[in-house]
Amino acid sequence: MPVFPSPVVQIAQGGYNFTLFRLQNGDVWGVGRNGDGELADGTTTDRYWPPQQIPGLSNVVDIAAGRSTGYAVLSDGTVRSWGGNFESALGDGSTY
Repeated sequence: MPVFPSPVVQIAQGGYNFTLFRLQNGDVWGVGRNGDGELADGTTTDRYWPPQQIPGLSNVVDIAAGRSTGYAVLSDGTVRSWGGNFESALGDGSTY
């Protein structure tokens, strides 16, 4: 049984033990450390297996991962970020 509902087309490894997967259908899934919200599920519970879908994302064309922050570029050119905001990593003008 496949782990993902669509083929994986891109993988981004975070600097602090989490991984993001961009699927062919434009969804993003993640697995690993979640102490700073790296998996965007509203908790700080680590989830090493199985991978889970990052909520609120669709039509994603590119992903990246920082120390404890995830980034997604959507098909309309907007960028979404989530996770730890160390040194303003979320890019929203706030600090953590």
